[in-house]
Amino acid sequence: MKKLLFLIITIAFANTMQAQHESQYTHFAFNRMAYNPAYAGSKEDLTVGALYRHQWSGVLGAPRTINAFVHTPFFNKKCGAGLSIYGDQIGATNTMSVALDYNYKIQMAGGTLSIGLRGEGEYGSMDFSQIDPTDVSDNLITSAQATPSRITPNFGAGAYFSTKKYYIGLSVPRLLKKNTLYAKQPIGRDIRSAYLTGGVILPVSNNVKLVPSAMISYNASAPTEFDFNVNAVFMNTLWLGGSLRVNDSFAALMQYQLSGQTRLGMSYDFTTSALRKSSKGSFEIMLEHTFCNCGK
Repeated sequence: MKKLLFLIITIAFANTMQAQHESQYTHFAFNRMAYNPAYAGSKEDLTVGALYRHQWSGVLGAPRTINAFVHTPFFNKKCGAGLSIYGDQIGATNTMSVALDYNYKIQMAGGTLSIGLRGEGEYGSMDFSQIDPTDVSDNLITSAQATPSRITPNFGAGAYFSTKKYYIGLSVPRLLKKNTLYAKQPIGRDIRSAYLTGGVILPVSNNVKLVPSAMISYNASAPTEFDFNVNAVFMNTLWLGGSLRVNDSFAALMQYQLSGQTRLGMSYDFTTSALRKSSKGSFEIMLEHTFCNCGK
């Protein structure tokens, strides 16, 4: 029975992936390079970090994502470059990708416009040995079937405009539609998604400010998604806030500046969709360090 449920979850998630391949992050406002290659190097110093997300905890085969990244400006901060490594496990499917980002920064009145490109290679596989078919004569899935896999390239592009008070970005991280990963079933396929992101800093007092942000995810084959986030920042050290993903979940979020360069963030999503009957929610943890040259 457990393996049957595992199969159901795998197929359900795989069908969902046709409409939305990109991983979801509650920390979308703090992990902008995951969606937009034009963001790389925007912190003006070498920055490294990692994020782990466990989505829909308690649901068999639910998505788990690891994202490690590094990015930096160069050439007198006129350009930015970044490297991201992603790992996703959804049911019996596993994907790993490596993305390289490059952007050119144009100084404009009041802000900086970055135009970025992304090159990516993704390895995807499915382990059928974890699935016990209900029909032993099933030619699609058999316990003896070898693990199928494929390496596929992709490309992305984005634009990012930022000032000291606000930012706005538009991107398509994957421009190419890939072939299906598995010849006999339409799963593992990427379909292009576009992302519009933005945020603003609203001072409340000398030691408190509000930072609302939003992301709109558009896909021609799926409903448009809306994410909203509001954080209160105390003394540039403690971030407390909440996030809403329309028709899916709401979340509590906290970040703490461990030092002048290191930030630790955590969030917990409360599921509001039909999965709330099975899911215990989703959680993320993020750690980021910037090698700041502030004292030089």
